[in-house]
Amino acid sequence: MVTVYRLNVNELNEQFIEALQALFKDREVEITVTEVDETEYLLRSEPNRERLLQAIKNIDNGKNLVEVPLDMLHRRDRDHGAATQQNLACLAAVSR
Repeated sequence: MVTVYRLNVNELNEQFIEALQALFKDREVEITVTEVDETEYLLRSEPNRERLLQAIKNIDNGKNLVEVPLDMLHRRDRDHGAATQQNLACLAAVSR
């Protein structure tokens, strides 16, 4: 049986270990840690690749951009943990 968990290292806690123990009971498991290259992951599918590359062109050319107030960025970071100003700029460029 192969089970893949994708999570931030900060999400590793006692509950996660307990869930693994419950899932695999008394069996021996092998844990492999691999750092994820998010860019590679996002560019894997062709439609996503095209959309992201177009968003980069939009940013480079100053087209289809949306201004996001700084306090909204901080709120999103606090609420969702992973958003950055660059991520939101790309998302804004893509969503237009």
